Amino acid sequence: MEIRPIFSTILRNRLGMALIAAQIAVTMAVLCNASFLALDRLETMLRPTGLDVENTFSVDTINFGSGFNYRADTPLDLEAIRAVEGVQAVTTINSI
Repeated sequence: MEIRPIFSTILRNRLGMALIAAQIAVTMAVLCNASFLALDRLETMLRPTGLDVENTFSVDTINFGSGFNYRADTPLDLEAIRAVEGVQAVTTINSI
């Protein structure tokens, strides 16, 4: 591929050269912004949570019967989990 005819055409048509430069500038701006957003998100995801994530787990309660009483059964479930050897703390939360 010969580059000389391409350059001579670009030099004759100044508007074409300006449009190509503008296209390159917009493309670079979009790529730089996207990479900045991706790196910022990655930095946020890698930030320490302050929790002992390796030793934390969750248990969901599922209602199978019509007589299920969440308020009455929850303390019983918590006591059963506390009785397991090695458990340090148990609590209830509404979201993770």
